[in-house]
Amino acid sequence: MTDKKKSTPKRLMLVAESPKIREQLLVACHSDLRLDIVALFGSAEAALAFLQRNEVDIICFDIELPGINGVQFCEEVMAKKPIPMAILASASSPFAIRYAMSAIRAGALEAISYPNDQDIDFAEFVQNFTNLLVLLSEIKFKSEREQPSSVASSVQTINRARMLAIGIGASIGGPKEVVTLLQALEGIEVPIFLVQHLAPEFLESFVVWLTDATPFEVYLAQDGDIPKPGLVYHPPANYHMELKKGVIRLSQQNPVSFHRPSISLLFSSLAKSYGASCAGILLTGIGDDGAQGLKAIHDAGGLSIVEHESTAIVSGMAQAAMNLGAAASVLPLSEIASFVSHKIGKAS
Repeated sequence: MTDKKKSTPKRLMLVAESPKIREQLLVACHSDLRLDIVALFGSAEAALAFLQRNEVDIICFDIELPGINGVQFCEEVMAKKPIPMAILASASSPFAIRYAMSAIRAGALEAISYPNDQDIDFAEFVQNFTNLLVLLSEIKFKSEREQPSSVASSVQTINRARMLAIGIGASIGGPKEVVTLLQALEGIEVPIFLVQHLAPEFLESFVVWLTDATPFEVYLAQDGDIPKPGLVYHPPANYHMELKKGVIRLSQQNPVSFHRPSISLLFSSLAKSYGASCAGILLTGIGDDGAQGLKAIHDAGGLSIVEHESTAIVSGMAQAAMNLGAAASVLPLSEIASFVSHKIGKAS
C-alpha cells in the first residue's frame, strides 16, 4: 500500500452551491493527506476567477450550480486549460443524474453519485471518493496527441476468419471515446458487446447518449438475450455479462479486478464462444480489468487491440494487456475502427 504521507498532496478545488455539501466535502477530504484543498467555492464564477490566477490538479464540482451551470463550467475549464474534473450529482435528483452525462460530453472524466445520508455508510463513500480524486489528479492531458509513425508495424496482419462479434471495454475517460469509436464503426453488422466502468446511477443516461449519438441501438442486456447483428449490448448495473452457447448470460458473481461488470469476464466469454472470429478492443482506463480477457481473445486467434497512449486519456488497462502479451495491435483511437472494419467488412 502506498504511504499517503510520502507524495506531494494534490491541489483540489471543490465547487458546490449547497453549504451543507461544501462542508461535508471539506470534512471528507481534509483528513486525506494526499489532498490539499486549495479552493472551496459556491459558484462557477468564483472558481473560474480563481483559476485565472492559480493552478489546481483536480476539480470536483456539483452539476447543479447557480449562474454558470456545471456543464458550462466544465466547458470553460476544458477550453482554456484542461484539468481533470469529476462531477457530483445528488442521488436523489433524477435531473442531476441525467444532466451529469452532459458534463462528461464536455470533458469531465468521472461522474460521482452523492449519496443521501441514509443510503450508505458515509465513511465508505468518503474512502472511495478520495481515492478516485487522487487517481484522477494523476492524469495529465496531452496538449497535442500526434499519431505515432510506428503504428503500421504494430497491427495484426494475418488473414483471419470472418469476424462475428466485437467486444469493447473502457473505464475512466471512456464514454466520449466509446461514442467516437461507435460512430466510426457505422455499417458494422455484427453484435457489439460493451462494458464501460461507470457509477450505476449514470448508466441509463449513458445508454441513451450512445443511442442518440451513434448509428447503433444500444441496449441494457437481459439474461437470455440472443445477440443480433448491428446492436450494442451493455450489462445492467452491477451485473457481469458473458456469452454462453450463443446466449447472453448475466450474473452477480464476485467482482473481477474490483469491477462488476468486468471487461475481462466478457472478453474471456467471447474467446470461448467465437474463438478466432471475434475482436476485443481495450480503450482508456486505470487498472488491469480487460487484460486477462484480451489475452484469452489473443490466444484464441481473435483480433486483440488496445488504444495507443497517444490518444488514450489513461493507458493503465492497455499497458496491463501489453505486459501480458495480449495486445497484437496498438492503435490510436482514430485508426481502430478502420482496422476492425477492414478485418470484418461493413454492410454494403
